[in-house]
Amino acid sequence: MTKILSFDRLHDDEWQRFGDEQVEIANALIADVSTLRERGAALAKSGIRLALDVIADVPPEDYRDLLPLVDMVVIRFSKFADGRGFSSARELRERFEYSGTVRAAGAFM
Repeated sequence: MTKILSFDRLHDDEWQRFGDEQVEIANALIADVSTLRERGAALAKSGIRLALDVIADVPPEDYRDLLPLVDMVVIRFSKFADGRGFSSARELRERFEYSGTVRAAGAFM
């Protein structure tokens, strides 16, 4: 199981990526925009918790329709000096009033 740093401590990450070969029967899946547009409603109805995986340069406006389905948005930073992901996180909170978890992933520190 993957480890994740959260609030200054490491713990097991309960989230699994949709499409990973080793995905067992999961109750928390991370998927991209196209997968959630295709299958998100059905997965949510089955009781699976969902997270949306987006690249930092994709504006939240492009996936705002999926926010009601997801418990978490994972924003992937591709470059250390690219701050667009932080701007997206702020926009999720302030403009779209998203109250779920926002996770940074990739080269952001």
